[in-house]
Amino acid sequence: MKKILLFTIFLFASLLSEAQNMIQSYVINIENDKAFLDITSAKIKVGDVLSVHEEAGYMVHPVTKKKIKKEGGILADLEIVEVYGEYSVATIYPEEAVKKIKVGMIAEMPELPQGHTDVLTDNAVDEELQIVPTDANGIVDRYLRIIGLDEGKTSIPFPPYYIKGSSSYITIKDKIYTTRDFQACDWADKKMHIAHIASKKTYNYVSVLNGNEGWWGFAQGLVGKYKASVVAEAWRIFDDKTVFNLAVFNTKKWQRVLGEKRAIKGKQCTGVIFMAIGQTQDKETYYFDDATGLPVLVEGNGFETKFLEYRTFGDLVLCSRLQTVYFGELAKKSKLKETTMTLQEVCFDCPLDNFLFTKEGAKQAFK
Repeated sequence: MKKILLFTIFLFASLLSEAQNMIQSYVINIENDKAFLDITSAKIKVGDVLSVHEEAGYMVHPVTKKKIKKEGGILADLEIVEVYGEYSVATIYPEEAVKKIKVGMIAEMPELPQGHTDVLTDNAVDEELQIVPTDANGIVDRYLRIIGLDEGKTSIPFPPYYIKGSSSYITIKDKIYTTRDFQACDWADKKMHIAHIASKKTYNYVSVLNGNEGWWGFAQGLVGKYKASVVAEAWRIFDDKTVFNLAVFNTKKWQRVLGEKRAIKGKQCTGVIFMAIGQTQDKETYYFDDATGLPVLVEGNGFETKFLEYRTFGDLVLCSRLQTVYFGELAKKSKLKETTMTLQEVCFDCPLDNFLFTKEGAKQAFK
């Protein structure tokens, strides 16, 4: 289980409605390589990352001569480090982008609604889903039906999909860095692309798997090839239930028993204990909210995860923001104290560009 957990630090899946509101702020000053923004704690907090985009341009279709708008790429990321009554201060990444940021530019990030009470409106009329099961399997089945990924959908390989998100990390040395995350996968054809564009280049990372081949990279243009044994091990560990954090619900690998009742932040919850078959040291306890059927907390060997927010993503109800705290040997091994991961966008059952799953696709990940 530790292999899976450590790898999912770089492979977090999580996932946006087709239209979303954006939090926007103007750059009001540049001083000591920091950006000052006209945004306060009502909208953001320390650790949030806003992006400044290049001005949009246009392309001309070679046949129709029609002008096609070309969206501007990301010029820089602004990580919020201080929040005051009338403004906030942000660190600019990459550092060389300081010269490109100008007063008056707009920085933005997706706005995520607080809580998950409003995402279950459609399910509220389903009387069957309102009944709290009294057994472990019933609680899990109820949860899978609520989020829209019941056994009927999870028993077959997932269709091609891509996911966009962001993450904030606190290392055991109290250093903070953020990443913009992208994952694309086609399980049926054994293709996967995972990229994390970090606020500090030291933490840039890309991993590409294409059948029996694979490539990795830790900086722009620096790409190496995985050994065949590493690729085989990756496909052995991860299956289609890893996405959406469904791996633990695989009854072929995990058995489940009913746990205790517990009040968590005013919510009456029922615990379900998951134990890895053949690995007694791997055990996780999920606490499901009796009212909504959704998990609010997971306790495991060396970590604790809180499910902070839920959102609807098309037909799915998924956790859009979760926070994990590491301790003991797992903290030492991962070199992490805490991670906060946010889901921003998902395209489910959609065509994917095969270029993503090539060596050149790995090289281009950071551009």
